[in-house]
Amino acid sequence: MTDNFQARSVEIGKTYESHVASYIESMGFTIVGLNVEHPSGVQFDIHAKDNLGFEVGVECKAGSHESKWPGMRRTDNVWKVGGYLFQMAHWGRKNPDAVMPRYVVATTDMPESGTKWARMLQEWQLYGHVEFMQIPYPTERAA
Repeated sequence: MTDNFQARSVEIGKTYESHVASYIESMGFTIVGLNVEHPSGVQFDIHAKDNLGFEVGVECKAGSHESKWPGMRRTDNVWKVGGYLFQMAHWGRKNPDAVMPRYVVATTDMPESGTKWARMLQEWQLYGHVEFMQIPYPTERAA
């Protein structure tokens, strides 16, 4: 059962990453690469540039509708994003002349409003460390 669950999770993630890449391309971004490691050590699911050349690193967090805790409703995903933010900030302090890409999390679901998890993500966004885009899972679901 675990192997089937893991395989399904990987399939859902790959389908969602492809969907998000198409979505941000439709917004005028150019995809530079997939699964690209930033010099900070953080891996971006999607590395893109806007029409002015500004870099964006996108982390994709999806979940199926069958999941009780999809996307950013999973607390381990919240902590993972927090760790990435810390690592990028630490690298940025050590490399003050480097241009830091904008960090964006594309997710199917956000934590319920008013929870400590929602407040945490709102604070990170308020201070300019991350942006969240809620993009639904494609209607044609993975088999």
